[in-house]
Amino acid sequence: MSRAPDDATGWTGQAHRWIAILLAAGVAWRLIRYGLRFPLWGDEAAVMLNVVGRHGYRELLGPLDPHQVVPLGFLAAQFTVVRHWDASEYAMRAFPLLTGLAALFCFARLAWLTLPPLAAMGAVGVLTATHYVTRYSLDIKPYGTDLLMASVLLVLAVQWSRAPEERRWPVLLSLAAPVALLFSYPAVFVAGAGTIGLLPILWRRRSGFADWALLGVYTVVVGASFASVYVLWGRGQYEASHRDTLGYWADAFPPADPLRFIVWLVDVHTAQMMSYPLGGKNGASTLTLVLCLVGIRELFRRGQADLLRLLGSTFALTFVAAVLRGYPYGGSARVAQHLAPAICLFVGAAIERIVHAFDTADRRRRATTVAGVTLLLLVAGGTARDVLHPYHTRQHQELRTLMSAWTRDRLADSGVWLMSSFETLPLTVRWYVLRGVGGDRARLAGGPAEPSALARPHEWWVFNCDPRLEGNAALPPRAQLAEAGYALRSTSRLILSESAPGVPEDILEIQRWNRPS
Repeated sequence: MSRAPDDATGWTGQAHRWIAILLAAGVAWRLIRYGLRFPLWGDEAAVMLNVVGRHGYRELLGPLDPHQVVPLGFLAAQFTVVRHWDASEYAMRAFPLLTGLAALFCFARLAWLTLPPLAAMGAVGVLTATHYVTRYSLDIKPYGTDLLMASVLLVLAVQWSRAPEERRWPVLLSLAAPVALLFSYPAVFVAGAGTIGLLPILWRRRSGFADWALLGVYTVVVGASFASVYVLWGRGQYEASHRDTLGYWADAFPPADPLRFIVWLVDVHTAQMMSYPLGGKNGASTLTLVLCLVGIRELFRRGQADLLRLLGSTFALTFVAAVLRGYPYGGSARVAQHLAPAICLFVGAAIERIVHAFDTADRRRRATTVAGVTLLLLVAGGTARDVLHPYHTRQHQELRTLMSAWTRDRLADSGVWLMSSFETLPLTVRWYVLRGVGGDRARLAGGPAEPSALARPHEWWVFNCDPRLEGNAALPPRAQLAEAGYALRSTSRLILSESAPGVPEDILEIQRWNRPS
């Protein structure tokens, strides 16, 4: 699985410089995005609602609401941050930032181990310049952790294949596998690919009993770790979310009909899963697929079949899981971050092949510079995009602004009334409301308006997210507040989503009622 010999033109130094530049640009992009303090979006709010709703690490083992699937290690890391720091955007994104930065450097090591210098430069540049990789490495979701754990396992597997006589690599791989599965569910596909990739290498080298025993121990460790993960907490999450997952990821599971399967296979490999460095739905990632095929051919031509087997096995095991309806294959780049190392290595090999198609060394050098500058410009463009639009959607930005104003303006003893139950509120609204009352749901009132309860606070804040209830003064607690002598001081309104253009589906209406002094 080792990389091919250095390029005959001696461009190792140039490739090293470009890798350093691209890595520095990637780090800068991630730090700038972190500093922009993006507001939470729905899935992030769902994760954090589960974190702050637990009172100890043991409670993290239970099923998550609403239908979330998050590995225990990531949950525990976020729980630790909230307990010992706070629940600000900076605090909540600190762990994803660290894992995202570590993944960047770990992948650079993998590329340098397996590819010639120019191909390694291309692979690192592609990963660095991909918007999805940067975005997901800072989301409060385990996607960036998936990339890190996949890269770590692949580096250790490659090191073992390069130096089978060194016992430290199989030992480190056996120690890393349980940790990887603790923090990343799809890491099991990469861990399993390690066994598949190393089997023929040991057989071909006529390895002794000790080597086979170490591979056996590693395989048992992976199997036991996966079984423990599934039994202790994975099964509860899976059973609680499986029905919704099947519906949400329906397009990421292969159809049984042969003709539809062929269409699906083409579509899934030309869509978001392959968006490196650019791409998207409806065939927008076709160029990436073509480059991957060119890169695979180039690796095979160089005699790197062992590397192809290792990387290809991660795809194969993920596909098998999709056939069994256990894990989506494609559908989105976020659930396929464990495949990102393989895709970027393939594209890197293709970039080198394209550069070598030029007939003189001078033209190859210029082509290398063009490739490096192009990737650097993609990083700059992604950074500029984040600076200009520091939010998932504009509604998320406006919601945080509105809720921040509410948190700032409300009195310490003010009452909070929800016109709908807490569980029916949009996830992001739930998060901000819960933060506003210090995580104490007992401070949230609702249901029938009792006059005795209404009379206690000096002011009330009434929250409504149902457009059908908007502005109806006869509904509780509005009528009761007016009867109790409270006056409506202000109303703020924000459309959160629309079922059709101009037709609100979810809104946020906040009314402030004060009792005259």
